[in-house]
Amino acid sequence: MCSNTIIVSLLQMMRGRREGLWFFGLCLTFMIADQAKVKVFKHELIMVSNKKLNWTEAQTFCRFHYQDLASILDSNTNQLVEDMTSDENDFWIGLFNKDLKWRWSLLDPQRQQTYRHWNKTQANEKEGDQNCVTMNDDGFWSTEQCLKTEKAFVCSHNSSKHPYVLVNQNRSWVSAQSFCRRNHRDLVTVDSDEENQALLSLMEEQEVGQIWIGLHRPQWNWSDGSVYQFSHWGKNQDKLKENWSCVAIRNRKWKRQDCSKQLDFLCEGTTKVRVPPKSELVQVHQRIFTPCVFQTSVRMRMKIQTQADLNDPAVNLAVSQQV
Repeated sequence: MCSNTIIVSLLQMMRGRREGLWFFGLCLTFMIADQAKVKVFKHELIMVSNKKLNWTEAQTFCRFHYQDLASILDSNTNQLVEDMTSDENDFWIGLFNKDLKWRWSLLDPQRQQTYRHWNKTQANEKEGDQNCVTMNDDGFWSTEQCLKTEKAFVCSHNSSKHPYVLVNQNRSWVSAQSFCRRNHRDLVTVDSDEENQALLSLMEEQEVGQIWIGLHRPQWNWSDGSVYQFSHWGKNQDKLKENWSCVAIRNRKWKRQDCSKQLDFLCEGTTKVRVPPKSELVQVHQRIFTPCVFQTSVRMRMKIQTQADLNDPAVNLAVSQQV
């Protein structure tokens, strides 16, 4: 159990050359506790320019030379990336989607899968992570976020007399899908104007203004396997082609892009930094330790967890000189 926790802020920018490429990056250092031991890791975000690659080539390059294409998992990291880059060039990040085609939750080969009834005015303003579909009170469809948005929903039912069940509970699309599969058949599939009108009539009878239907497309993924939750999309992403399934940053916003396009790219890397044992702490001040070669100091965030006494001047000095 860790007895002390201290937060130290430091962010440093570096510039240099590697393998004939100009690069610059963000160097972050953080610590984790392993029982009584302290492990220090250096996390870098490295922008590679003057070697434009498509998304797959950039992923291969980052995995070979560093760790992977960069993941941006929160607003703080997104702000750091904005601070270290300019608006001059687009660049790849690690976000991608294997398949952006729309499909129904219930894959029934006996039913028509291509019927759509989009609300075009709304769809044009949607962001890139609006991957689940609702029916509105005018009968037209629009896209919403699958996890963050909660709506009533309609399940399909194994009954020719009562094929639809409207559930007037606010749930996310994913939760609604689970409910329908557990209690009925699946989220409803709509494959004709007649079915669309039948659902609209059901909504009017029960005075429900918007419902989930079963149409959706797969969620986004980070190249390094991190969970996709935070986003910073630009507008009008649904106007783009379905095969534009890789993400670049343009003018500080995320944008779907053709994966074959040649762009700069942002890599990430994590390396372990050696922490001297307690017997060496008194000699630490005689050494100069620099985890990166820096030209400009800005700010970085670091969390330290350890059982060592952080009020001990020797320990404090040792920790400060590691960053």
